[in-house]
Amino acid sequence: MKLRILQLKDPEKIRRYGYMPYDYAAEHGFDLGDYECVWEESVDSDTSLDDIWSRFQHGSEDCPDDYESRSVSEGDIIDLDGYLFYCEPIGWKELKKIKKKRSRLH
Repeated sequence: MKLRILQLKDPEKIRRYGYMPYDYAAEHGFDLGDYECVWEESVDSDTSLDDIWSRFQHGSEDCPDDYESRSVSEGDIIDLDGYLFYCEPIGWKELKKIKKKRSRLH
């Protein structure tokens, strides 16, 4: 299964709706095209969203040495084989399935 971690990088977008619950972000200009892929790899099919969240916390012994972005947190998006999940304050919100050739996400 293909994993991609998507995060906001533009300071203006981060100020507007970064680190916020999805409903707030949606009311303040949320746009999937504002996100950049900061990590990509293959994972086992039994890997859960919470496993990914735990692994990509700085200080976690499982965090890859070459992962240079910030810890996964509220407002980030996990893409698992084209299924998108928005990190909420508690849990995850499934957004939608994207087409494989969505170039703005690469």
